[in-house]
Amino acid sequence: MRLVGIVTALMLLVLVSCAGSTTSTLAPAANYEMPSTPDNLNIPAPSQLARTVQANSDTQADGSAFLPAPCSNVIAIAPTAEYMPNWPLDGGGPFNCAYAVYGFTIDLAESFSSVQVDWHSAPSGWIGLSNYATDSWDWVNSTTHAALPGNLADYVSPADEMYVVLSAIGVGTFLLNELTLVETAAGGDFTNLFFLHHSTGQGIINGGVRSAITAYNTAHSTSFEFWDHCYTWESLPDWPGGLVDPDGNATGTVYGDCLDATDPVDLAVLWTDPDPYYANTRNNILDNHEVIAFKSCFPAAAISSDIILEDYKVYYRDMRDFFDTRPDRLFVVIGFPPLHPDETNAEDAARARQFINWLKSSEYLSGHPNIVCFDLFDLLASAGSDGPINTLRTSYQPEYVDSHPNTAGNQAVAPVFAQFLCDSAVAFAE
Repeated sequence: MRLVGIVTALMLLVLVSCAGSTTSTLAPAANYEMPSTPDNLNIPAPSQLARTVQANSDTQADGSAFLPAPCSNVIAIAPTAEYMPNWPLDGGGPFNCAYAVYGFTIDLAESFSSVQVDWHSAPSGWIGLSNYATDSWDWVNSTTHAALPGNLADYVSPADEMYVVLSAIGVGTFLLNELTLVETAAGGDFTNLFFLHHSTGQGIINGGVRSAITAYNTAHSTSFEFWDHCYTWESLPDWPGGLVDPDGNATGTVYGDCLDATDPVDLAVLWTDPDPYYANTRNNILDNHEVIAFKSCFPAAAISSDIILEDYKVYYRDMRDFFDTRPDRLFVVIGFPPLHPDETNAEDAARARQFINWLKSSEYLSGHPNIVCFDLFDLLASAGSDGPINTLRTSYQPEYVDSHPNTAGNQAVAPVFAQFLCDSAVAFAE
């Protein structure tokens, strides 16, 4: 019993070293509430913090390397840290929130693309970046990564110090392994283009994508190569299965059977699921191609409720989180095509337009330089003068009720798509 008492006392001493309190309790005080925004944490302004603590890491910090203050409900178990947002200590901060600050010494001659956080199991919460230009914190609603601007001058103090706040909310104990500043990767020439698609994408390719890229190369003295990956089974003579080379020939290679599913939820699984099956499939793409374009097919445009609309946004935010970890690749998110007016209704079509507008907005793209959006929906959808608004234009409809664009639609999109891929790659490589 005496040994248990000693161990308990030692644990309490470790806990209060972070919480700034001399006592501990497992029951939250009655006035503790989960913060609705990270600003409720009362973290000192960056300039004030820089006067009281000193950065102690370069480009990588173990979880246990947090600064002594400010801090709440975090304990060091070297080399890791335990964030316990549901175990407040008296005077230690808001209930259901744990936070700590990490300091990095930055050489502005170097370039960093993001802050990556390695958890055993990630909680919800925020990452805060010290902004000395505004003397405030730039908050990112994530606990796994935060994209960094190309120029870090505003985020580094005159003493070359940058501070990162890691805040976790919820119920549970979360083990933090490390934080890393990821150096901006030296990209290639970004001439290897890849397009993951299904039948509508194949129609667009057949509309002249490869010939348009050849013309672009001739006009601009570039050397773009266009690869694509369709269903993993062969369908028609002009519809090769699996990976297709720049000459339009089937290679016999299949990156993964899961690529037969490209609804938004399936794409989110492809890019984010840690299962080795999905990881191997996406690594096949990432290891072989530099500019990666992908789309859902037209069934995804049947957004029958606001709940589904919000789910789509969640899926694409999750994908964005992964794309931020690969600054050496350019990702082209493509808006799905619109539905034939006989296969949708005005409300669903309006929600489809709303999602596409969000996908190409600064809300989704700003701060993520390796993500661009190609608005396929707008190229094919009526604005009201060529059929019902937000549905497949009458002039692009086949002779029967079908949401696949006809030859005229495919030929209208193909050169625009080809130029967008090439122009985006050129801009990103500069």
